[in-house]
Amino acid sequence: MKFMIRVGHEKFDRALNGGIGEEDLVLVYGEAGTGKTTL
Repeated sequence: MKFMIRVGHEKFDRALNGGIGEEDLVLVYGEAGTGKTTL
């Protein structure tokens, strides 16, 4: 899976551990395309 994110390390770690919530998904995909961080 490839997507771009611009969130804090805490939310980033939660996402990697499968603990991402709907609000976090909005933040992640809402910031997609900014090119700040690529996973």
